[in-house]
Amino acid sequence: MASKEVVLKEARSHIGLGEPNFIQKWYSARNGNSFNYNFAWCAAFVTYCLVKSGGAGIPDFAYTPWFAEWFQKNSRFTFGTKGMREGDVVFFNWSGKHTIGNIDHVGIVEKKVSAGLWHTIEGNIGNQCKRVSRDSKYIVGYGRPAYTDTKPTTQPNTGNLPHKKLVPFDFCAWPYTKVTEIKAGTKNSRGVATVQYHLNRLNYTPKLEVDGDWGELTTEANRKFRKAIGYSPYDGCGKYAYHKLWSLKEVDWSKGN
Repeated sequence: MASKEVVLKEARSHIGLGEPNFIQKWYSARNGNSFNYNFAWCAAFVTYCLVKSGGAGIPDFAYTPWFAEWFQKNSRFTFGTKGMREGDVVFFNWSGKHTIGNIDHVGIVEKKVSAGLWHTIEGNIGNQCKRVSRDSKYIVGYGRPAYTDTKPTTQPNTGNLPHKKLVPFDFCAWPYTKVTEIKAGTKNSRGVATVQYHLNRLNYTPKLEVDGDWGELTTEANRKFRKAIGYSPYDGCGKYAYHKLWSLKEVDWSKGN
C-alpha cells in the first residue's frame, strides 16, 4: 500500500471531474455490465484512488455501507471523528443516523480545518469531484487503509454492523445481476435492506428502517415506487425493478400517490 500522500495526490488530480467519466468506465470494466451506465460513483471514486495508489487488498465497492463494513470487519473502522486524519476514508449520513447501515456517502479526508470541520475530496458531489468542507455532525465514522505512513485504528471489530441482524449474504443481494426476486414478507435479508436503503436514498417519506424485514411499510413504499416509475403493481422486487431502484437518482413521488 502507498502512503496517504500518494492517495491524496491522486484524489486531488481529479477535482473538477464531471460525469459520465472514466472512473465509472473503469469500475464497470472491473465489475461487469451492471455498472455500464451513469451510476452514483462516490465509492467508486475512493476505490479508484486507493487502487491506483497501490491499494492491493481493498475490494472494489460501489455501495457505501458495505465499504464501511469491510473496514470494520478488518478492525480498521472507527465511529465518530476522534483520531481521524488526512487520508482516512470518511463516511457520511445526512440525517444524523450514525449507523453503518444508514451511510449515504463517502470521501477522503484531506485535512482538519478546525474543531468539528474537515476538508474532504469526494466524487459525485453535484455530479463532480470536489473539495468540500464537512461538519462532524454528518460523519458516521472513518476507515483507515493500510498506508505505509500511518498506524491502523485500534477499535475492535465489534459494534454496529451494517444490518446487525442480517445474514452475511444471500442470493438477492448486490449486485443486481444476482437478483431473481425479493419477495414481500422476506425477513433478515440483505436484499430487502438494500431495497429499503435505496427507497430512503430516493427521498421516500416516511423513512424506512433499514432492518432487512419486508413488512407493511416496505410494501407501501414499494407500491408507490413502482407506480411512480410506471411499473405494474406487484408486492415484491424483481431484477429489473431492483436495477431501476439502484440506478435512479431521483423519483417523482407525486406520481406514486
